Amino acid sequence: MATAIFDALPYYDNDLEVHPELRSKVEKELAREGKPPTTLHPKVPPPVDLFSVGISSFASTSFLDI
Repeated sequence: MATAIFDALPYYDNDLEVHPELRSKVEKELAREGKPPTTLHPKVPPPVDLFSVGISSFASTSFLDI
């Protein structure tokens, strides 16, 4: 006998439509939460430019030298 698996079903959150009194509470919490910072912390390193080194720079280098 096969058992049905229900945890992979899509979830649709309609709590605000079912319980309209929650909408004001959610809006108050979002307003209290504040805005996310627009700048990074000073200790966060700059973004890395992946694949900025081309293959040609490795062409003259032997893998034994690495």
